[in-house]
Amino acid sequence: MTVVSGAKAGFWAPHQEAVSVVAAGEAMTVVGATLEYYITNRAKAWWDPNLAVVVKDAGSPITPSRVDHAGGYVTLQAAPAGAVTVDVYYFTLEALGGAYGVTANLKADTKDVTVFSPTLNSAAAWREFTATLKGWTMDVKRHFFYAKASFTTALGANKDLKWEWRDPGIAGHAEAIVYSANGAPSVVRAANITTVTYTPAVTTAADVKTLAEAAYPLLFELSYPVADWTAGYHTGGQNPSIDIHLLTSPSFNIQADSEAAASLITLNPTGLNSGAAIAAAMQVAIRALGGAYTSITVTYVGAPATDYYLITSGTTGATSAITITNATSNNCADDLKIGVANGGASTAGTDGSGSGVVGAVSHTHLSGGRDSAEIAKLGTKCLCVMYLNIMTGSIAKLEGVGVLQGITPDCPLEALVESDISFQGTGALRFHAI
Repeated sequence: MTVVSGAKAGFWAPHQEAVSVVAAGEAMTVVGATLEYYITNRAKAWWDPNLAVVVKDAGSPITPSRVDHAGGYVTLQAAPAGAVTVDVYYFTLEALGGAYGVTANLKADTKDVTVFSPTLNSAAAWREFTATLKGWTMDVKRHFFYAKASFTTALGANKDLKWEWRDPGIAGHAEAIVYSANGAPSVVRAANITTVTYTPAVTTAADVKTLAEAAYPLLFELSYPVADWTAGYHTGGQNPSIDIHLLTSPSFNIQADSEAAASLITLNPTGLNSGAAIAAAMQVAIRALGGAYTSITVTYVGAPATDYYLITSGTTGATSAITITNATSNNCADDLKIGVANGGASTAGTDGSGSGVVGAVSHTHLSGGRDSAEIAKLGTKCLCVMYLNIMTGSIAKLEGVGVLQGITPDCPLEALVESDISFQGTGALRFHAI
C-alpha cells in the first residue's frame, strides 16, 4: 500500500435540488501521456448522469471507452486527431468543507501469476504477481465544514467586516444586518435584525467590531476579510552596504511566519555590487528554502544614505512575520544592516485593521448555514481534492470521488469537528497539476 500525505484538501458536492446546466464545446485537458482527459473548467466537473455526454475530436463526435460523470473525466479509445471537447450537462458544485491534514492510502489487489518449470528438481522460481483491483481511501484530520451562516460587507479596503452566526445551521439565515447613518455609533439587535448606527466619515469598521462584540458576544463572530490582512515584513537599517562581492560566503539567518527555527542563507557574492543585485540574490536564496519561504520578496528601496533592504513574507495574517539574525560565521547581516541587532525592525502581519470608515449597508440576510441534513451530501458522493504542495505556483493534486465512511445521515455537523474522518474512494484517484 502506498501512502501519500498532503497539506490541504477540499470536498465538493452538487446542490441536492439543482437542475443541471448545459455546457457546449468545453475544453478538455489530457492527463500526462495517456488517453484520459478531464474538463478544464473544474467548476463544471460534476456531470448529470441522466443526460448524454458528447465527446468530440476536432469537432466530430467520438465514442469514448469510459466516462466518469463525477469529476468530469473521459478515456478515449485512441489518440485524438485534434482538440478534444465535450458537450455536457453539469451541476454547480458547492464547497462542503476542507482539511489541513490529509493522507491518501492507495492499494491494489494482486493475483499470483507465477509460471512453474515442468522440469523436476529445477531451480526455485521467484513468485510473480499482477495487479487486479485497485482502490483508495482518504484519511482526514484537522477538518472543517462550512456550517455557519455569514455575511461580509462590501464597503472597500479596511472598511469591511464578516458577520458570522456562532451556531451552525440554517437558523442563521433568519438574521439580517443593516448599517444606517442615524447618529451616535451603536449596535442593536431586534426581531432578528442587527442595526449598526454609525457617524458618517468618523465610525470605522474597528469601531463597529468593538461595539458588536461588546453587545452580542454570544451571537456573532466578527472578523476582517482575508483581503484586508497584511503581510509581515522586515525593514533593514538605512545606508547599508550595496557592494559585498569581495566577501566570502556572505551569510545570515532568516525565520519566516510560524517556522520553528531559523534557516541559514548563504549568498554567492559574485556580481553583488549593487543594492538591486544583492536584493535579487537574497530573494532567490531565500525562496530556494521552499515551504513558507517560497513567496518571500526582497527589494532594495531608496537611494544611498536613506536606502534599505525590505524583506516581506509571502503570507498574510497575524502569523505572517520575518525575523533576521546574524549567522555564526561569515555574517553579512551587519553589512546589510538587517536584523534588529543591526538596526533593522520587524513588523508582524495583521488579520486586518478595520481602520476604514464605514458606509450604508442595505438590509441583508446571512447565508451559507448548514444543518445536520447536509451530511447526507457527504454520504453520497463527493469530489475529493488533495493538494500535495500548496506553496508552489503549480499545485500538484490528487482528485477522485469518495463517500464519507462511518457517519450516519442524522449526525450533526458539530459532532464531526473533533473526530477524524475517512472517505472511501469509488473509481480512480487521479494525479495532475493545476
